[in-house]
Amino acid sequence: MTTRAINGVYNRSSIGGRAREADPNFYPLLDALRRLQLSGGVSLRLEKHGNDQTATLVFAGERSAEVERDFRFVQQTLGVKGGPNDELNLTFGARPRNEKEIAVLSRSMLGILLEVANGIDVPASHVAEGRAAESARTSGAANPRDRPLIRIE
Repeated sequence: MTTRAINGVYNRSSIGGRAREADPNFYPLLDALRRLQLSGGVSLRLEKHGNDQTATLVFAGERSAEVERDFRFVQQTLGVKGGPNDELNLTFGARPRNEKEIAVLSRSMLGILLEVANGIDVPASHVAEGRAAESARTSGAANPRDRPLIRIE
């Protein structure tokens, strides 16, 4: 909900002129990153350098075949390169500056609230009466992440 894109791989958006489906690899990327996190194969290190703070994604050395598969998928999808004990810089932006960087483009607080509002499934009678707008998400969407976020009965 809070992320628009990771290294140019875009999330779903239901906001006005930017309405779009998620890129085909966005949800599988989230799933792979979550599995890596749960495996202990990835961690985040924060460092202070004066007034600046840097974030580094650290990948552990030893990996099972499943973790290695997820690691390779993340590398390929994000266009990053790294070895068993590699570190990648985490930064804000739409695109990375190099193959050792992961650029995360976050949504504004207003954008997050608009996504939530556009994802509320309200009764059809409320839509017909003009009391509410129809949800930008459908209950029958194949991917559960594309279904309504909130249902009002």
